[in-house]
Amino acid sequence: MTIRIGALKGSSWVEFAGVVAAYLLIVFVLCPGNSLVGFPVHRDDFSNLAFDADSLRAVWSGAYPPRPVSSLALTALSVAGLPVYYFSLHALVVLYVFLSMTVLREVLGARPMPLLFAFLVGAAALSFECVVEYSKYTGLITNLLSGVFAMGAMSLMVAELKRSRDGTILRAPAITAIWVLCALSFWSKEDFILPTIVVAVYLACEARWKSSAERPVQVRWTVLAGGIVLLAMLLGVYNRFGHSAFTQAGAGPYKADFGPVSVLHMAANYLFMSPVAGMAAALQASTLIWNVLTPTPVRWMRLLLVQALIVLFALPYCFLPNHIALYYDFNWTVWQIGSALILLWNLSDRSAVGWAVAIIAVGCVAIGQPGRHNIAEWYRNAGQVNRNVVAALGNNSQILRPYRAVVIEGAPFLGPFASSGRFLSMRYGLDHDWIVRVPKNSEYLRTTLQLLGTNVQGRVRTVAMEDEPRPTGVPVLRLAPDGTGVLDLPGVAIKESDRVRIGKLHPDSTTVGGKFQVQPNGQSALAIEGANFQPGSIILFDGREIQTTYGNPRFITALVPDEFFSHRGVVKVNVLNPNGDVSQKMDFKVLSNADSK
Repeated sequence: MTIRIGALKGSSWVEFAGVVAAYLLIVFVLCPGNSLVGFPVHRDDFSNLAFDADSLRAVWSGAYPPRPVSSLALTALSVAGLPVYYFSLHALVVLYVFLSMTVLREVLGARPMPLLFAFLVGAAALSFECVVEYSKYTGLITNLLSGVFAMGAMSLMVAELKRSRDGTILRAPAITAIWVLCALSFWSKEDFILPTIVVAVYLACEARWKSSAERPVQVRWTVLAGGIVLLAMLLGVYNRFGHSAFTQAGAGPYKADFGPVSVLHMAANYLFMSPVAGMAAALQASTLIWNVLTPTPVRWMRLLLVQALIVLFALPYCFLPNHIALYYDFNWTVWQIGSALILLWNLSDRSAVGWAVAIIAVGCVAIGQPGRHNIAEWYRNAGQVNRNVVAALGNNSQILRPYRAVVIEGAPFLGPFASSGRFLSMRYGLDHDWIVRVPKNSEYLRTTLQLLGTNVQGRVRTVAMEDEPRPTGVPVLRLAPDGTGVLDLPGVAIKESDRVRIGKLHPDSTTVGGKFQVQPNGQSALAIEGANFQPGSIILFDGREIQTTYGNPRFITALVPDEFFSHRGVVKVNVLNPNGDVSQKMDFKVLSNADSK
């Protein structure tokens, strides 16, 4: 017996349950080890999770605080705590997908979706590689807030138009609710302004052309659309007078380029930035073909409206050639994939259509799985490193309490010291001045200077270890790559059995200009066997620090600059531990070619 999928009933609650189930599958089942509550990784994370009333007052101290709704939301969620903040990210992703599917189903005139179909469409819409990032990167909450509020406004608009066809006039409470949602969306982030306006204007025109009611319906829809346009204009004036760093930038990542070549280049980048992005674009294009071939096509004006909205979702990012990120594709891939599957579902209630939808959904999920798994793994590892850093500080918090300043060496590139230090103070009571010592040519220092224009942010000062020696009388926390660390207090006696010692150099000699143990970057490498090496140990050549890699307590290596073996002689080699202990010196001989024969 053939089961017709169209015979199954659906409702909004059923569709919501399908999206929730799809989210659990994509984010947790297919990415095992992905935690419900994340831990901050990015610079923005540590700043966003340190918001409190004082932070909000600082943001609002100016006449035009940027993105005020987002600022309020960041503060409220930060004060509520990490579990609430991260749970809200999960919830907003689910709501964005569910509300987008609701709008698409109403615009395309599709039947209600049963649970299985809602699950398949939801899984496909959530198959984008960066969906896990939306549940981990707190900076993306501005996108999610703006998107959810905009989808909420669109959902109300299409629902009210459906009611008006039955002779019910557009209700004043609905108009007010739509305006409020639009204002919340626009003042969270500017991404969804144009799509929301286009939906309102289109539905107002449709109400005027096709409503059975007369002037009252037309007037109310015109007032609704006019109010949304007015809200957008008010935001434009607000941003202009407030010199918004996001919309009025004359330089930096938010400087807009409206040149056609730049816009087309950016559009092509976003279309094919990942496998799922490319598949979503193909599915979007296929809807036009399907609608031509089917005997029961969707109204072309409605289908072209969806196509236009997808373009408008992407358009703001096509103007920002210096601000490119894969995760922004999520704004429109949900619509690209969702519209294609909902349209296909609506072509027929035959089982073959159901199988086609299932195959496409499984294909989307499979194509995006490697990317999602890698991103989830990266966030898990980076988050664990930062958990270890915070644990190392927390375990020594009582010991560190008397000291105003603490030196950090080996800090992770993305970690708590990449922000102002307020996160550590607010969350863990670690109220210190942090001196972060990093190599002069490190990405850490370069990025800090590029982003901030200074090496000081709040109570964190980042310095080049070659230019600034360790301050005396200050504790030093030396961190290993996994975030664990060793704390060295000033003036603490070191037991003889714990002293660092060199046993053997590998090699212990070379000829003038003769490279040894050459690495892929062309530099020579020296290995040292010994005892009591610590994470952060440094090999000294004639008293100069060289780039050192910690292996274990008995083995370390370093890259040796060519200048140390450019002439005949003896170089004195020893090891400096983070606790200030220094090993005995051993000779590294540079022989002439005649000596080596």
